[in-house]
Amino acid sequence: MTNNAKKSAQWLAQAPSASPAPTLGKREIEVMELFWSQGSALHTATDILQELNQHAGAADDTITLNTVQSTLERLSRKALLKRTKQGRAYAYQTVQSKHTVISRLIAEISEEISDDDPNVMLGGFIEFLETRHPKWTMPLTLLEGMSKLARKTVGN
Repeated sequence: MTNNAKKSAQWLAQAPSASPAPTLGKREIEVMELFWSQGSALHTATDILQELNQHAGAADDTITLNTVQSTLERLSRKALLKRTKQGRAYAYQTVQSKHTVISRLIAEISEEISDDDPNVMLGGFIEFLETRHPKWTMPLTLLEGMSKLARKTVGN
């Protein structure tokens, strides 16, 4: 196994140190997806409202400016967005990448459900990929190798 694979297995065997991830509602996830897809640019509530309404399918999907403002404020309080005063309005930008949020969610699952056992986490992740993404055979092979190495590392 390569040196990088050994380092990855050792990292996976360590307990995660991330703080708990914030709970996000459907609308909050939808708004964060817009921010993540557009990089670190500043956006006002009006900008986000326009984007959301462009992607809305039915008339029921349209939302108001107040709803967007409330959503942005909640995301700011959850430390996912940073807000900056621009005239009479606020502009927002991401402070955490999508990868960081996913990593925090995985750390939370690891701590609460798997007792920080990397083999349980890898096993669950491999099963997830096998059942939902069967075309991912190469990453699965790599993960299975890392899981075996992690078991050896933890066992020693």
